[in-house]
Amino acid sequence: MTNVHHERASDSLRKKFSVPVWVNELDKGGLEAPADHTYKGGDILLCGIEAAQLDDQKSPGETAFYLRDQKTMIVGDAFIGKIPGQLNMLPPDKYQDPAKAKAGLKKLMDYEFATLLVGDGTSIFQDAKATVATFLA
Repeated sequence: MTNVHHERASDSLRKKFSVPVWVNELDKGGLEAPADHTYKGGDILLCGIEAAQLDDQKSPGETAFYLRDQKTMIVGDAFIGKIPGQLNMLPPDKYQDPAKAKAGLKKLMDYEFATLLVGDGTSIFQDAKATVATFLA
């Protein structure tokens, strides 16, 4: 899970497909059912996925997943794609400090990615890093 709030379907997926549930160690205390494993920012997970922990987001363990070989970044709630080709954040009331949350997304600029897969809305399939840079400017 990219954050504790994505627990909704994790237990049913665990049972249906016999797969373990992973969550950032900073979010494990907020789960209703315990995760099978925890990870922390910088860890390399299954299939070579790198966990990029994002500071000051809606949950302490908000994480993006980076697939280096595919130049793809997967975010859960860090960005939403309300308008195709553009990025937004969740409403300000979801964060303790919306300005800090936006600044915490700058970590994504440390990675080389062309595709950004969002958990809500329309993903960006080319020049995604430039779209993130425009949003952060």
